[in-house]
Amino acid sequence: MEIDPLDVPLPEDDVPLPLQQPRDVKLPPFWTMRPRTWFICVEGRFRICGIIDEQARFDHVMTAIPPEMVSQVLDLIKAAPEDNPYTYFKHQLLTTKQLSNYEKFNHLVKMEPMGSRKPSQLFHDMLEVCPLGMELTLPFHYFFIQQLLPSLRNQLGETKPGDPRSLALCADQLWVIHAASSSTIAAAVKIHACFKYL
Repeated sequence: MEIDPLDVPLPEDDVPLPLQQPRDVKLPPFWTMRPRTWFICVEGRFRICGIIDEQARFDHVMTAIPPEMVSQVLDLIKAAPEDNPYTYFKHQLLTTKQLSNYEKFNHLVKMEPMGSRKPSQLFHDMLEVCPLGMELTLPFHYFFIQQLLPSLRNQLGETKPGDPRSLALCADQLWVIHAASSSTIAAAVKIHACFKYL
């Protein structure tokens, strides 16, 4: 008797899994200074959570718009078409909220010094508000160097402008050495202070 291959039960490993329902996702508040970066992060979360429906994406984005901004985008919300509300809203928002080169440059020159950030973090923050192509110029190189800690600035001040990412990585390496030597000195001072009371 011949066995019909369709009647043979599948091994347990080959049993098709039921489709997973999209999970809920909590989005960060909308980044008014970095709308493009915000959408990149948000779409990553949508992919992880399996949210592909346009209306669902649109609804999630609505929950992340700050209340004070809703009135500014109310016309876009109302005009969103039923078939692709998320794509429409994203495109329109990026078009209207995109900073001009003048505004970007203004933010760049007013940026806070590096503080507790790594140099590469400072670099990426500067890149967010840098007019396109300016990161390869002498002014950007100068602004970046000026935001660094004085000890790093002294070591990097004479470097010639080139690949800004390489400069940021070089500054990171110097920063690690600087942080390590600072903590060693602090520990030595603490030990010395302890010995005074023995």
